[in-house]
Amino acid sequence: MKEKGFTLVELLAVIVIIGLLATIALPQVLNQFSNQTAELTKNEIALIEQGASNYAMENGREYKGKISCVEIKKLVEEEAIDSNLAKNAEVENLKVFINYSGDSPITSLEQKMCSAIQKVYEYYIDTNNKKGYRGIIGLKSLVNKNKMDESEARALVSSDSIDEYNIFINYCGDYPYIEHIGKENNEKSVFCQNSIH
Repeated sequence: MKEKGFTLVELLAVIVIIGLLATIALPQVLNQFSNQTAELTKNEIALIEQGASNYAMENGREYKGKISCVEIKKLVEEEAIDSNLAKNAEVENLKVFINYSGDSPITSLEQKMCSAIQKVYEYYIDTNNKKGYRGIIGLKSLVNKNKMDESEARALVSSDSIDEYNIFINYCGDYPYIEHIGKENNEKSVFCQNSIH
């Protein structure tokens, strides 16, 4: 008498189905886990952003007149924020966006903004290499050249339309920095000696 059981084909079909489900579900489960470790409350985000703002004002020489980013790790080291806010390595390596092109710094923990800033610097140094100049880069042109995601560009200007925005770069020193981002287009590249600082 033959015993009833599963055929080899049926077992392979079950294994394939389990494999497909694992392939789909596992990344989502791991992503959910990593998001929980990096998750900050609104109050913690506000404390970090306020600490970054205070730090930028206290270190005005380094930040005044510029748009830049600073790592949470550095804010903790400089005692600008409580070390308890850097819950783990993932949070510690986040960056805070600082726009100190006006009278007081505007800060944001939105990571797309710092990613966009880094891409602007990389593009400007690699492509233009216009050390000794102040210049303008159109935000839309960076997106069109695939140097920046459109979502990053929109985050920089807090607008859905990036067409009219330009990034004003100062590369008069050893490193470039962004002076401001705006709609004006009143200059091309200007040699630093002729520029007003």
